[in-house]
Amino acid sequence: AITMQAPSGRAFHTATLLRDGRVLLAGGVGLVAGKLSTLQSAELFNPATNRFESVSVMGSGRAHHTATMLADGNVLIVGGAAYDAGNITGYYDTALLYHADTNSWEELASRMSTPRAFHAAVALDSVTFGGNVVVFGGENQDGTLNTFELFTLSNRQFNFDASNTMSKNRSHLCAAGLPNSQGQVVKVMIAGGKTVADDDSSVDTGIEIFDPTLNNGKGGFETVELNLNVGRMDHTCTTLENGDVLIAGGREANGLGVNLGELLVVDTGGYRVEQLTDFLQPPRYYHRATMLQSGWVLLTGGLPDSQQGSEPVTQSLLFVPEPAF
Repeated sequence: AITMQAPSGRAFHTATLLRDGRVLLAGGVGLVAGKLSTLQSAELFNPATNRFESVSVMGSGRAHHTATMLADGNVLIVGGAAYDAGNITGYYDTALLYHADTNSWEELASRMSTPRAFHAAVALDSVTFGGNVVVFGGENQDGTLNTFELFTLSNRQFNFDASNTMSKNRSHLCAAGLPNSQGQVVKVMIAGGKTVADDDSSVDTGIEIFDPTLNNGKGGFETVELNLNVGRMDHTCTTLENGDVLIAGGREANGLGVNLGELLVVDTGGYRVEQLTDFLQPPRYYHRATMLQSGWVLLTGGLPDSQQGSEPVTQSLLFVPEPAF
């Protein structure tokens, strides 16, 4: 392993791979004047030099936000929460745009209909759906959310329909794009999460499929009966090269990390859920899943359970999909 010293220690941030191979680390929480607070800073990791490079200040520190690579090469930062002295003090309805070509930030004029953090966001295909971004669920000071917002890339506006919702409120969920046979993301899978903000026992097993063509192009959810074998939150969802989705890790209602992986299998007959026979050892949540050029998925970090003082997971895992013959 190669150890590199980052300018700022941070957690609950985002890491986004840019087109030039650098990685944008944005926001999160860290020590500010001796207190755990949200960070306004961002950094770029350059794998060509194995060094971190400076980025202009974001403008508003946030954690538990989403960062989505756009079709134009920029990065959309949406929502998030503010921390002071280790406690959440507010939620954001704003969005930021990172301009990769000028290494600068822009706060967008358009806002979401409501603040949200612990949500999920996925970019749709740029040809069929203009590269628009769908933001699902999350929570704010009023509790968990069942709504979604559509960010239109062409005019940089958020669009919202209060009557068009998921079947349940969901925060700490995950989402992954579902590609067609040409590899274009034309639908989105949403899985798990918890339905009540302050009740971890409300962890859900449900899976929903978002179709942007429904409701006269406003988007909606297919009528499907799909469930995970294990309810989980703070898990990862990764779209594989064959279009299936790997659902890994997470946290159960009892606070323990999940050691089961599952696959959402997409075929001509629809969808089905398969439980993997191999276990995640050790179990983990709040980890990261990275698709490698080989098509394998690297799982790194995370926590094994929610007990105070729980040591972060140091072992990394590789998921190797079955070869397509």
